[in-house]
Amino acid sequence: MLSFFSTKDHATIIAQEMSRNIKDREFRIRQLIDTTPGAIYSCTPDEERRVTFLSDFIEDITGFPTSHFIGQSTSDFTTLIHPEDRKFRIRAILENLEKQGRFSCEYRLIDRNKSEKWLFEQGHFIFDEAGIPQQIIGAIFDITSRKIAEQEAERLSLALQNAAECIAFLDRHLMFKEVNPSFAELAGWSQEEMIGLALPIIVYPDDLEKAQNLYKTSLNQSKIRSEVRGVRADGSQFYMSMTFVSSFDKNKKLLGTYCFVKDISHRKKIEEELRKAKDAALEASRAKSEFLAMMSHELRTPLNAIIGYSDLLAEQAQDENQTQTAGDLNRIKDAGQHLLSLINDILDVSKLEAGKTEIYHEIFSVDDLIFNVNGMAQPLMKLNHNEFILEDSQNLGLMNSDFVKLRQNLLNLLSNAAKFTENGKISLSIRIEKNKKEDWLVFSVRDTGCGITPQQLKKLFNPFVQADTSTTRKYGGTGLGLTLVKRYTEMMGGSIAVESISGQGTTFVMRLPRGNIEESIPLGHQDALLRI
Repeated sequence: MLSFFSTKDHATIIAQEMSRNIKDREFRIRQLIDTTPGAIYSCTPDEERRVTFLSDFIEDITGFPTSHFIGQSTSDFTTLIHPEDRKFRIRAILENLEKQGRFSCEYRLIDRNKSEKWLFEQGHFIFDEAGIPQQIIGAIFDITSRKIAEQEAERLSLALQNAAECIAFLDRHLMFKEVNPSFAELAGWSQEEMIGLALPIIVYPDDLEKAQNLYKTSLNQSKIRSEVRGVRADGSQFYMSMTFVSSFDKNKKLLGTYCFVKDISHRKKIEEELRKAKDAALEASRAKSEFLAMMSHELRTPLNAIIGYSDLLAEQAQDENQTQTAGDLNRIKDAGQHLLSLINDILDVSKLEAGKTEIYHEIFSVDDLIFNVNGMAQPLMKLNHNEFILEDSQNLGLMNSDFVKLRQNLLNLLSNAAKFTENGKISLSIRIEKNKKEDWLVFSVRDTGCGITPQQLKKLFNPFVQADTSTTRKYGGTGLGLTLVKRYTEMMGGSIAVESISGQGTTFVMRLPRGNIEESIPLGHQDALLRI
């Protein structure tokens, strides 16, 4: 009796152990199904194809819960498939099941939210011992992300192959992984030959380090471009503009680098020709300026002699009551002085262009400067019957600047105003602007003349330029006076501005720093305060 109970108890224990093993196995299978990134299903092998099992992942795919499909025909699922793909899926499943007992296919599905997804499905028959199919089991996976990536890669590849620009894709070792026809043609290789070769094959050796540094900079996720020399398969050289754009995944891991290249040999050739032409023009201009600067003494000396002798002869003729002769001699003197003025302007500009003009600083009285300018300006005003008004010219103190060039600037501005004003008023005013660093003197020359249009103002300070050709014919001159004023003002550390209304007059404003007046007066310039 005891042995009977022992055997029964032993059988119970074995049955319980088997039950636990089965439950444990079912649990592991359920865990496997639940963690599988796809919907696992089974259905009957008959025409109705009723769903007997379906994992919960189907809701992530379709938007419908599992209960929507369990016990129903698979036709409910088929209605969700994109209309264009339904027949293809059914044919793929039936044909492959009949021939091979298994199937796989890709198709599109419209989920509950009307979103389109790409799915991959595979399955097979389960047979009994007699070889009769008992059920179909399978799995459905969402491959939308992969398909989008594939489509994007296909579009990029198509764009790469058809792009007129030279484009290549490099790996982290600068090996060519993909090259478009334009790139291969520029390099002189075939596309197939370039795959697996490294970037240095198309870069001139002396510029290789520059290209590598360019690539390293692109690894900081920045787009960078530079110009380097290239070399073709046949050894010929060319210039190229090279741009690197590195690509990274979401974890900032380098995927590869796009290399964009453009042949700029023609542009570099034109640039070189333009540089040589510019250098030649500058050299010619420099030679001209140096020649004119050196000719200063040779040109001025005979003119001064003509002016001096004509003045002496005019005085002698006047003393001898030879009125007609005296008039002729005075006209010779005036013409000589006018010619000397024109030559002086040309020579001064030439010296500026040749870099031989210097600023000589000295301390002088601004009141004395204005007294000097006033005396020289009065005759200029009488030519066109203008009234000259000197404003705010008292107690202006000392100034440390170039006396001669400042006086020349003021006389040029007053002469310009007198030339373009008839029966009008011309004024010179001086005021002091004080600030924390240093004082500034502001010289303003105003006239009531013909004025200047906005278009003419743009080219006013250009050398050899006047308002227009009619101005040159009517008033004469070289058009260099204002050019000299601007250049000298800037060399003395100041600035000049102009305001004008056509037909109403013009105002020139010259601002200059007073300079350091605590310095002693340089030797040789002790008469600066007495200059007249």
